[in-house]
Amino acid sequence: MSDPQDGDTANIQPAGLDPADRFKLHYKDLSDTVRHFSTIRSTLTVFLLTAGIAALGAYFEGKTQTRYAVVAAVIFFGMALVVCLVFSYRTEKYVLRMKALWRWSTNELPRGEPYPEIGANTDDPCRIARNMGADVMNWALLVLLILIGIVGFCSALARHA
Repeated sequence: MSDPQDGDTANIQPAGLDPADRFKLHYKDLSDTVRHFSTIRSTLTVFLLTAGIAALGAYFEGKTQTRYAVVAAVIFFGMALVVCLVFSYRTEKYVLRMKALWRWSTNELPRGEPYPEIGANTDDPCRIARNMGADVMNWALLVLLILIGIVGFCSALARHA
Protein backbone atom coordinates (compact mmCIF):
# COMPACT_ATOMS: atom_id res chain seq x y z
CA MET A 1 0.00 0.00 0.00
CA SER A 2 0.99 3.62 0.03
CA ASP A 3 2.49 5.58 2.87
CA PRO A 4 0.16 8.19 4.46
CA GLN A 5 3.12 10.57 4.51
CA ASP A 6 3.02 10.38 0.72
CA GLY A 7 -0.18 12.45 0.78
CA ASP A 8 -2.55 9.50 0.71
CA THR A 9 -5.28 9.20 3.34
CA ALA A 10 -7.11 6.36 1.59
CA ASN A 11 -6.25 3.90 4.35
CA ILE A 12 -6.81 6.27 7.26
CA GLN A 13 -10.16 5.42 8.81
CA PRO A 14 -10.96 7.19 12.08
CA ALA A 15 -13.48 5.32 14.20
CA GLY A 16 -17.06 5.85 13.09
CA LEU A 17 -16.24 7.57 9.79
CA ASP A 18 -18.94 6.89 7.22
CA PRO A 19 -17.98 6.37 3.54
CA ALA A 20 -19.15 9.85 2.46
CA ASP A 21 -16.97 11.54 5.07
CA ARG A 22 -14.08 9.26 4.19
CA PHE A 23 -14.44 10.31 0.56
CA LYS A 24 -14.50 14.02 1.48
CA LEU A 25 -11.43 13.67 3.71
CA HIS A 26 -9.52 11.73 1.09
CA TYR A 27 -10.51 13.99 -1.81
CA LYS A 28 -9.57 17.14 0.13
CA ASP A 29 -6.21 15.64 1.08
CA LEU A 30 -5.49 14.72 -2.54
CA SER A 31 -6.50 18.18 -3.78
CA ASP A 32 -4.27 19.85 -1.15
CA THR A 33 -1.38 17.66 -2.27
CA VAL A 34 -1.94 18.51 -5.95
CA ARG A 35 -2.05 22.21 -5.14
CA HIS A 36 1.13 21.91 -3.04
CA PHE A 37 3.12 20.12 -5.75
CA SER A 38 1.88 22.49 -8.44
CA THR A 39 2.80 25.56 -6.40
CA ILE A 40 6.26 24.20 -5.61
CA ARG A 41 6.79 23.38 -9.29
CA SER A 42 5.82 26.84 -10.46
CA THR A 43 7.69 28.75 -7.78
CA LEU A 44 10.97 26.85 -7.96
CA THR A 45 10.97 26.68 -11.75
CA VAL A 46 10.49 30.43 -12.13
CA PHE A 47 13.10 31.16 -9.44
CA LEU A 48 15.71 28.89 -11.03
CA LEU A 49 15.04 30.27 -14.52
CA THR A 50 15.41 33.81 -13.19
CA ALA A 51 18.69 32.94 -11.46
CA GLY A 52 19.98 31.37 -14.68
CA ILE A 53 19.01 34.37 -16.78
CA ALA A 54 20.65 36.70 -14.25
CA ALA A 55 23.88 34.68 -14.40
CA LEU A 56 23.87 34.74 -18.21
CA GLY A 57 23.07 38.44 -18.21
CA ALA A 58 26.00 39.21 -15.91
CA TYR A 59 28.35 37.33 -18.21
CA PHE A 60 27.11 38.80 -21.48
CA GLU A 61 26.96 42.36 -20.16
CA GLY A 62 30.61 42.11 -19.19
CA LYS A 63 30.01 42.39 -15.43
CA THR A 64 32.11 39.27 -15.00
CA GLN A 65 34.82 37.90 -17.25
CA THR A 66 34.77 34.42 -15.80
CA ARG A 67 32.90 31.65 -17.53
CA TYR A 68 31.67 30.36 -14.18
CA ALA A 69 28.59 32.52 -14.65
CA VAL A 70 27.73 30.52 -17.78
CA VAL A 71 28.32 27.26 -15.92
CA ALA A 72 26.11 28.50 -13.09
CA ALA A 73 23.40 29.45 -15.60
CA VAL A 74 23.50 26.00 -17.20
CA ILE A 75 23.23 24.41 -13.74
CA PHE A 76 20.27 26.64 -12.84
CA PHE A 77 18.52 25.82 -16.12
CA GLY A 78 19.14 22.11 -15.60
CA MET A 79 17.80 22.31 -12.06
CA ALA A 80 14.72 24.17 -13.33
CA LEU A 81 14.06 21.40 -15.83
CA VAL A 82 14.49 18.66 -13.21
CA VAL A 83 12.32 20.47 -10.65
CA CYS A 84 9.59 21.04 -13.21
CA LEU A 85 9.59 17.42 -14.35
CA VAL A 86 9.73 15.91 -10.85
CA PHE A 87 6.94 18.05 -9.46
CA SER A 88 4.88 17.70 -12.66
CA TYR A 89 5.15 13.93 -12.26
CA ARG A 90 4.00 14.15 -8.64
CA THR A 91 1.19 16.55 -9.52
CA GLU A 92 -0.14 14.32 -12.32
CA LYS A 93 0.15 11.22 -10.14
CA TYR A 94 -2.20 12.77 -7.58
CA VAL A 95 -4.50 14.20 -10.25
CA LEU A 96 -4.99 10.64 -11.53
CA ARG A 97 -5.71 9.50 -7.97
CA MET A 98 -8.29 12.27 -7.61
CA LYS A 99 -9.93 11.26 -10.90
CA ALA A 100 -10.15 7.62 -9.78
CA LEU A 101 -11.72 8.68 -6.50
CA TRP A 102 -14.16 10.98 -8.30
CA ARG A 103 -15.20 8.23 -10.71
CA TRP A 104 -15.91 6.01 -7.72
CA SER A 105 -17.99 8.75 -6.04
CA THR A 106 -20.11 9.39 -9.16
CA ASN A 107 -20.71 5.68 -9.82
CA GLU A 108 -18.82 5.77 -13.12
CA LEU A 109 -17.18 2.50 -12.13
CA PRO A 110 -18.91 -0.88 -12.53
CA ARG A 111 -21.59 -1.65 -9.92
CA GLY A 112 -20.24 -2.96 -6.67
CA GLU A 113 -16.73 -1.63 -7.27
CA PRO A 114 -15.07 -1.19 -3.86
CA TYR A 115 -13.52 2.01 -2.64
CA PRO A 116 -10.54 2.57 -4.97
CA GLU A 117 -7.25 1.21 -3.77
CA ILE A 118 -5.14 4.20 -4.67
CA GLY A 119 -1.98 3.30 -6.48
CA ALA A 120 -3.20 0.15 -8.21
CA ASN A 121 -4.22 1.69 -11.55
CA THR A 122 -3.28 5.33 -11.08
CA ASP A 123 0.47 5.04 -10.48
CA ASP A 124 1.36 3.69 -13.93
CA PRO A 125 4.43 5.72 -15.01
CA CYS A 126 3.38 5.68 -18.69
CA ARG A 127 -0.06 7.03 -17.84
CA ILE A 128 1.45 9.73 -15.63
CA ALA A 129 3.90 10.68 -18.39
CA ARG A 130 1.02 11.00 -20.90
CA ASN A 131 -0.73 13.39 -18.54
CA MET A 132 2.51 15.35 -18.13
CA GLY A 133 2.68 15.71 -21.91
CA ALA A 134 -0.73 17.34 -21.87
CA ASP A 135 0.39 19.94 -19.30
CA VAL A 136 0.99 23.37 -20.86
CA MET A 137 3.49 24.34 -18.13
CA ASN A 138 5.85 21.56 -19.19
CA TRP A 139 5.75 22.62 -22.84
CA ALA A 140 6.18 26.28 -21.90
CA LEU A 141 9.30 25.43 -19.89
CA LEU A 142 10.75 23.40 -22.74
CA VAL A 143 10.14 26.19 -25.28
CA LEU A 144 11.56 28.78 -22.87
CA LEU A 145 14.73 26.75 -22.28
CA ILE A 146 15.22 26.28 -26.03
CA LEU A 147 14.76 30.02 -26.65
CA ILE A 148 17.18 30.90 -23.86
CA GLY A 149 19.69 28.44 -25.31
CA ILE A 150 19.38 29.88 -28.81
CA VAL A 151 19.67 33.49 -27.59
CA GLY A 152 22.61 32.61 -25.32
CA PHE A 153 24.39 30.73 -28.09
CA CYS A 154 23.88 33.56 -30.60
CA SER A 155 25.05 36.12 -28.01
CA ALA A 156 28.16 34.05 -27.31
CA LEU A 157 28.94 33.86 -31.03
CA ALA A 158 28.46 37.62 -31.44
CA ARG A 159 30.60 38.40 -28.39
CA HIS A 160 33.51 36.25 -29.52
CA ALA A 161 33.33 37.13 -33.22
